[in-house]
Amino acid sequence: MPCIECDDPDGDAEQYRAVPAQWDNGQIAKHYIVLATLLAAAGFAIWYWWL
Repeated sequence: MPCIECDDPDGDAEQYRAVPAQWDNGQIAKHYIVLATLLAAAGFAIWYWWL
């Protein structure tokens, strides 16, 4: 995840971050693919049961 803007009048907040956070688009995409797959499977199961 990206750095979030904060109220930092001294401009030294970055030194207190343990690990610089970067976007990991691949991991985010995988999470959305898994979510879409689970929702599709649940929708199909409900539709199948309804018939």
